[in-house]
Amino acid sequence: MSLHLDIQIVSDVICPWCYLGNARLDKALARLTENYPHHISVSKHWIPYLLNPTMVEGQHSMSKRNMYLKKFNNNNQQVQRMEQKISDLYVKAGLPPYTLDGKVGATFVAHRLMALAKEQNRATELMHVLFRQYHSEGKSPSVHANLVEASVEAELQNIDVLSFLKSDEKLNEVAAALQTNAHVFPMLSGVPHFRLAVASRTNKELRVHSVIPGAQDVSTFLLSIGKFLTRAGYSTESVVAAAVGQIESKM
Repeated sequence: MSLHLDIQIVSDVICPWCYLGNARLDKALARLTENYPHHISVSKHWIPYLLNPTMVEGQHSMSKRNMYLKKFNNNNQQVQRMEQKISDLYVKAGLPPYTLDGKVGATFVAHRLMALAKEQNRATELMHVLFRQYHSEGKSPSVHANLVEASVEAELQNIDVLSFLKSDEKLNEVAAALQTNAHVFPMLSGVPHFRLAVASRTNKELRVHSVIPGAQDVSTFLLSIGKFLTRAGYSTESVVAAAVGQIESKM
């Protein structure tokens, strides 16, 4: 029996674990799809979050490396170890290496561009580019030229992106979404945060929900999604067990 998964992803462009968590989720979904005997479709809905809400667009920002040096009391070795650890995790997940090159930037404008991309069903494509630009290429999401470049790669159509970025378009929409998040996700203490929903197999009018916090490893994502789908009436125990077995056999 085919099924459709709706996944809300609360994230911010400058969150390194959001990039990693999304990549691991994609791997888990790919494993599930390969092993499940029926068609699985997935819709992702990106929910804005501000890791650094005090930073405003146009404000001078420090480099990522200096930000972490400040956080770790100027312990350069600790910062280098952190950078290498995250980079290793990225490569293992199939992502380009992580870097602390570049500057931290306000992300509200990037979330406005995401709202625009959503109208063209290109939000996931755009977020993938924004993630890569910031975490692997050192390109700040508050620099308009970087956002224009990202919009071209994500194939946004029929829009003057630079004029859009300089306008107030989507400002109220994103601000309202950020305010709503405080009520919809009252227990949210960090990102990434994944909220899944699927129609019950026995009652299509009933929606079954589940939450997976953090950048879990692929096997944990698989096991969590499997338990969620079983609760919704879909037989996935053997499918998930086979998929997890495939992952563990390669470790």
